[in-house]
Amino acid sequence: MLYEAALEEAGHEVRVAANGRDALAMLDWEPDLILLDLMLPIMDGYEFLRRLRSMPEGAHVPVVVLSAALPPGRHSVRGAEAVLRKPFDLGVLMHTITRVAADHGLRPNGA
Repeated sequence: MLYEAALEEAGHEVRVAANGRDALAMLDWEPDLILLDLMLPIMDGYEFLRRLRSMPEGAHVPVVVLSAALPPGRHSVRGAEAVLRKPFDLGVLMHTITRVAADHGLRPNGA
């Protein structure tokens, strides 16, 4: 995955889930930030986000949505701090991660 390699190269620890159900099971890892595609098998991104926000361990985790599935004219997703419509520039993703992390008092790259 292109994003995974770029994020690891930038110093981020990355874990990847194949679907929303698996991602929910990974919350014991306590991620600092979640990148979420809306088009996931088994449990789509909308359902994942709804469940994440209802869980104590997921209520505070910032989420950046990455998706080509947003209806035209829609620029936000309830429960997400930012939305990037695919395709997007990798530099824009990195800037968005840095901004959202800073907004939540997180240090860049886990430093």
